[in-house]
Amino acid sequence: MYAQLGDIKFSGQLGPRSETSSVEASLAEHALIDGKPRLQRTGTNLELIELSLNFHASFCNPDAEYLRLRDYLDTGKVLPYIGGDGTVYGDFVIKSLNKSIQQKFLDGTTWQMSVEAELIEFVSSSTAEPKPTTTALNTDNPATSEPFTAPVGVTTQTGADVVSTSALANTAAGEMSLLDAANVFRPKVERIIQQIDGVANGSLKIKTAVDADPTSQLYDVTRQLSTACSTINTLAGTILTTANGLLTDIDNNNTGGIATKVATLIDNSQELIQRNKDMVTAAAGLNNLILTGNG
Repeated sequence: MYAQLGDIKFSGQLGPRSETSSVEASLAEHALIDGKPRLQRTGTNLELIELSLNFHASFCNPDAEYLRLRDYLDTGKVLPYIGGDGTVYGDFVIKSLNKSIQQKFLDGTTWQMSVEAELIEFVSSSTAEPKPTTTALNTDNPATSEPFTAPVGVTTQTGADVVSTSALANTAAGEMSLLDAANVFRPKVERIIQQIDGVANGSLKIKTAVDADPTSQLYDVTRQLSTACSTINTLAGTILTTANGLLTDIDNNNTGGIATKVATLIDNSQELIQRNKDMVTAAAGLNNLILTGNG
């Protein structure tokens, strides 16, 4: 894995083509009656990270991947950004997204898309730490603050982080309050529902397209693809039923074992998404055969 932003993992071909970061000091200028102004360092501005991403139907659902990022931008959710080596870069908010669609399927579904994502650092007043200072300009008041030492390894996980892996779900199950259920688990389940809806709709489009011409020379291939789509839609329906049931439990304050149930739901949805990626790859290959006349 290259890095992880919230629950979005950038791994394999989903890894960014490039990553740039920038940070600058905040400097105040004090004008003098005669001579050049004096500088005073007032702090460090927020760090900016820019990610260049490429989404292609051969390994993902481009529209679904973009919607995950767009959801975080619209909600302004604070997301931890962690490197694949375990380095914690801090908390960030998605400031802007610029997408460019290069190719689409014949039905208008996105085939290839590039996205430029700009992240801006988020520092809360309750967790802000003092930063090391340079030598004070006023020699009568030298800077004496101790240098800031960053914590080693990954920081303590919150409820949202704990349920991201099944291994820790059982430990978290008895610790989640009703507030956690509403604020942590409900948004997670709602995102899963949105994502699985996207998978099911995409699968249905492909199934409809291949079922439209059963006499094609590619009949055997299209039948296999149609069957794969049917399986995906069936699994998607089961997952959506479970997810909606969890939302009902949360609304009714029936939160017993909610962390374990959400962790299982995440595992099942990830399995379905992987099946969808395989199906989209097959569909892209079939579409290429048709376009090149090799069918």
